[in-house]
Parts: sequence; structure tokens; C-alpha cells
Amino acid sequence: MNVSNKNMLLHLQENLDNRLIELNKIAYQIYSNPLLTAYNMKIETPLNAKEGITELKKYITGNNFPYEVFVYYQELDRVYSSSVTYSIPEFLQNFHYSAWSREQFYQDMRSLNKPNMTKPAEIVSIFQQEVPIITYLVPSPGLSRVSKVTVFFMIKEDTLTNMLKYSNGDVILLNESLQVITSSRNSGYSKSDNLQALIRQNQVSGSVQWDGVKLLTTFLKSTNTGWKYMILLPEQEAMKQLNDTKFLFVMAFFFILLTATGVIAYTMRLNYNPLRNLKAFAENKTGRLLSNDNEIEVLHYTFDHIFKMKDELYDKVQNNYWPVKEFLLSNVLQGNFANMEECNEEGKEIGFVFNHSLCHVAIFLFAEHAINEQADRMKLITLLEQHLPEGIEGYGKTSEKNGTLIFVYAHSEVEDQDVMKLYFSNLHAWLNETYGLQTTIGVGNSYSQVSWISKSYIEASTAVDYRLIKGRNNVIYFSDISLEHTLQYNYPVQEMKALETSVIEGNMDIINKLLESLYQLINTSGMPLFEARCLCFDMINTVIKSICLVDKKHFQLKKDYPDIMSLAGFETIDELWTMVQTIITELCSRMKDGEQSDSQDLHDQLTAYIQSHYANNQFSVQAMASHFGMSQSHLSYLFKSMRDSTISDYINYLRIEKAKQLLVQTDEPLTTILLQIGYSDVSSFVRKFKNTVGTTPGAFRKTGIAK
Repeated sequence: MNVSNKNMLLHLQENLDNRLIELNKIAYQIYSNPLLTAYNMKIETPLNAKEGITELKKYITGNNFPYEVFVYYQELDRVYSSSVTYSIPEFLQNFHYSAWSREQFYQDMRSLNKPNMTKPAEIVSIFQQEVPIITYLVPSPGLSRVSKVTVFFMIKEDTLTNMLKYSNGDVILLNESLQVITSSRNSGYSKSDNLQALIRQNQVSGSVQWDGVKLLTTFLKSTNTGWKYMILLPEQEAMKQLNDTKFLFVMAFFFILLTATGVIAYTMRLNYNPLRNLKAFAENKTGRLLSNDNEIEVLHYTFDHIFKMKDELYDKVQNNYWPVKEFLLSNVLQGNFANMEECNEEGKEIGFVFNHSLCHVAIFLFAEHAINEQADRMKLITLLEQHLPEGIEGYGKTSEKNGTLIFVYAHSEVEDQDVMKLYFSNLHAWLNETYGLQTTIGVGNSYSQVSWISKSYIEASTAVDYRLIKGRNNVIYFSDISLEHTLQYNYPVQEMKALETSVIEGNMDIINKLLESLYQLINTSGMPLFEARCLCFDMINTVIKSICLVDKKHFQLKKDYPDIMSLAGFETIDELWTMVQTIITELCSRMKDGEQSDSQDLHDQLTAYIQSHYANNQFSVQAMASHFGMSQSHLSYLFKSMRDSTISDYINYLRIEKAKQLLVQTDEPLTTILLQIGYSDVSSFVRKFKNTVGTTPGAFRKTGIAK
């Protein structure tokens, strides 16, 4: 019976794991979709947001497992579904959870990290209609330098209970935290006091008491999702089934015995040879003629064939590899990693690791209609990744722009440049001759800093654009383009240094003047577009480095700012400059917001300290200054500038307000009240109270009680 139950649980686990893998895949595709970035979904750009919502709807159309998909953007503080966008109060009003408060919602969304989280079934009022819902949250891949985005799905409880139905008992489903998600019968067994203790023992089987009934249990834990499956079956019913099984077994044994006797007699007459029949069966299933092999070799070949099929099936199950790899590679190209170690930490689980220090980008552009299908492009990427020279690493992704392929290569020495050139030359010839692919390959320069891979992408994109001069179906190196041009202007070294200094000082007036000067340089010097792109990259990089020197606490690169890859997409100086000016202004504004946030935090801390200690008659400004690690005069200056009030005035205000409350709400004598608010001198307090309120404490109490 236990074996039968375990087999049934294995079937349920496989079915549910496949459904959750689908949800994980949808979540990773959402995270890597450029139409669904926080920048694109801003309510200030309603057309883009509408396009993003339409894109969300595509992910669940035709999939009846999730009831709805939602995306929470921390930067926007909004939730988007496949049909509409909500502020957080609107979302919690239209989807009112019985046990998910606003505070818990924010905590879950902003602190969620690996692994995924499943909230047990609870009643959710969906547009005033109560529906039992299970919520499944999938965190982003955990990039610390990427803005927080969380995808979560609503699943109707009856969708799961229908999948869990089992005639012989109650199937209970538990989440990663061993909370009951749902059960197939809702029989109440899951509410047993000692059930959780049995669950935490991590046994394969056991028993538990419920209302005097002994329940036999069978457990199974999924290694993919962390969910735990459990069957609860009354012992009496299990024994009845066992006795019925024994009876059937005895009857079947005698039937088989009689049948076997007849079969043996018949097969002996026909001179039956089981190994020969097995050989014929193997030949039929494998499609290979084994006439020269003996029967033992047939068994060896058959088992070998089965294991190969198993390995192939395992490879197919790794369906999350592509979306995660493309997501990570996009962040490498956009400069969202601080260093290569951070990149490797995020990608090690799928084998996305760079072991060499120098990196550069290559873009493959094919002749129109040469390779349109996404599946064909993915096969070509796999082929190119598998055929690299020794000591060279490379990872590729597809691009929506013209069906191009984008590769990031890594090597260890400058001397490997010659090896890479030979590789690209041979690769170009191979693509032309073997597959007939007319291919233009643009190659950027190599850089040792991961944040400069973005610049290599701009250079590779420029090299591809240069096909209009060099000709299509060629390998074009950005370094060759640079050598063909002599700069008609002096690189603005002093302006870059001044820009760095102005950012550190937070002087926006000088920053704006420098931006105007640099714009005039770009617009009037006649520099080529590719040189303007590189200069703009240097400007953005200078601002980012300067801000990091000043404010490492609050400043973090967001996924949408700066999207340095987009510098390669502009074809006019004015379009390029508009974006650069927007990015730099946004970065400087973010630093200023961080400084204001620091000031507000300190104000809140000072106020909270006074409110907690004002009732102590030993309170002193010096003790407060020591608590915050500053001088008394500096503390007094800061508090005065923040509240336009002295610390003493604020303490007196709090004491008078508390005294007024106690005078009206209690009948305690004035001396007792004074002890509760930090005063020891009655006459001094009465005088101060009268000067502040306009009447004595006794008169105030009589007036307040009368009211």
C-alpha cells in the first residue's frame, strides 16, 4: 500500500513540477523582456505601458493553470496585470487578501530572494467576489544592481485540488516552509496538532492520531520546487484494502500457476527461445539490424540505448537555460555588473561563467531573410558556442533588431587578438561556404573592466553600420575604423575632469554649462557619429564613477538607467544628445534624492529619540548628542534647521501636551502627573503651563472635564 501511495505521489509531483517550471519560464521571460522594464512601464508613457500590458497577456493566453499574472515594480510602486495597472492600495482593494496586509505585501515583494515562495490558499475578494487563491511568487535572478521587480501568479485553489484527487485518502500539499497549501478533500486531517511534528521528522512514512482515528501517512518531497506531498489514509481503510489485495493476490497466484503450467507446456512444444525474441524486440524498437550480434550483446546494446535516451531527455528538461542566459547576458551588455565575479556568481548555476579577463563584443548581421526563425538562431548560437578556439570563451544571444546575434567573447592575453582575428576570418568563411549565410561581423575592442563591455557593444554596432562603406559580407573591426580617421578636435580632457568635480560637489549649474559646451563640441566639430557615441559613453561613465565616490550607500545602477546599449541605436547627433542629457540629469537627481533621504532619516531618528526620553527628568542635550556621536552645538544646529524649533522648546511642547491629556483623562494629582512627564518642580510647571496654555492646570482640568 505504501509503495502504491508513493507511486501516486510521484505522478502528482511530476505533473505539478512541470506546471511550475512553465511558470518559472514565463517569469524569466518577463524579467528579460525589454518591453516590460520599469522605464517602459511608467504611467507617464501610457502607450508604452499599454504595449507592455498587451505583452504580459501573451504569456498566459492559452495557459489555464494560472488565473492571472502580476508584475510588481518597486521603482514605480505599482502592480501590472495582463489587463490593467494598479497602485498598491488599488490592487489590495480589488484583490483583497484575508491574510496579506499591505505591510506584509511590501515586505514579501522587497525582501523576496531565492528560492521561490508559495502562499497557502486563502480567501481573496476579487472585485467583491470571494475566491480561494494560492499565490506563487518568483523572484528576479537576484542582481543586486538591478531595480527590484517581482513576478507573481494567482492560482485558483480548485485548480490544484482537482489535480490532487485520490480515491484512497486525503492528499495534502505543503509549501517550502511546510505550510499547508491545500488538500484534495479538506477533511480536517491537516489541522491535527501533532501533524506538523510528524512532517518535520522528514520521514517517508508514519502515522498520526485525529479524533481517535489512526491515520497512516506517506510523504514525498520535490527536489525541484521544495514542495512536500502527503497522503493521509485511515488505518481501517488501508487494512481493508490490504486484505482485499491479499485475497486478490492469492486468487491471482493460483490463476497464474494454472496458466503458467499450460503456457510452459505449450511453449516447450513450440521450442520457445526468449532471448531470440528479446533480440527481435530490440531490433524492432531501435531500428538497427543485429543479425551478427549474439543475445548478450543485444542486451548490452539495448541498455546503452535506454541510457542515451535518458540523457537526451534530461537535456531537454533544462528549459530554463535560454531565458536565464539571455537575461544575464543582457545585463552584461548594459553594464549592470560591478565586476566579473558578481556576473559569474549569478550565472554559475547554468554554466554562464567568464574565466578570462579581456572581453569584447561581436555582432553578426545576416542578409535579409537568411535566418528568420528564432529556433534557427538559437541552434546557430549553440553551434558557435561549441566551436571556439582553445582559451577563448563566448556566449551569444539573439536580438530583435534585424535578427542579429550578439556575442561576448573573453580571452586572457592581448596577444590573443591575432588568434581572435584568425577565428573570425575562418568563421566568416565557414558560415558562407557551409551554410550559405551572407554574414557581416562587427567586432569591438577588448576591455578588462566588465562595465566597459557596453562600450565594446557600441563599437561593434558601429562597425556593423560601417558596412555601407566597407561592403556587406565582411568582418569589420572597430580598431580599423578608428585608424582611418584622424580626430578633427581635441579630446575634452579638462571638461571631463571638471564634470567629475562638479558631480562630486553637486553643482548642477556648472554641470549644465559643461553639458552645453560638450554638445557644442559634438555638434560643430564634424566628428563621426561613432566617435560621438564613444564620447557620450565616456561622459556617462564619468558621472557614474563620480557619484559612486560620493554616495555608495544610496546610489545603485537601475536596470533602466543607464541603458548604455541604446547609445548604439541613435542615428543623429540630436537624438543621441537628448538621451545622454536625460541620463546624466537623472543620475545627478538620484544622488540629490539620496542626500535628502539621509537628512530625513536623521530627522526621524532625532525626533524618535526625544519622544522616547522626554519623560525622563534626567534628560539632557549633551546625553542625546553623545548618543548620536556629535557635539552638542552641532546637534542643536541640525535640529533647529530641521524643525525651526530648539530641542528644549520641543521637549516642553511634548510635556505640556502629555500633561493636558493626563489632566483630562485621569484624576491623578498634579504631583503624580509631573513624575510621568519629567518635571520635579510643581510651581515652575504651573507657571510654564499657564504661560503656554493660558490657564492653570487645575482650571484646565475642570474645563476639559466639563466639555
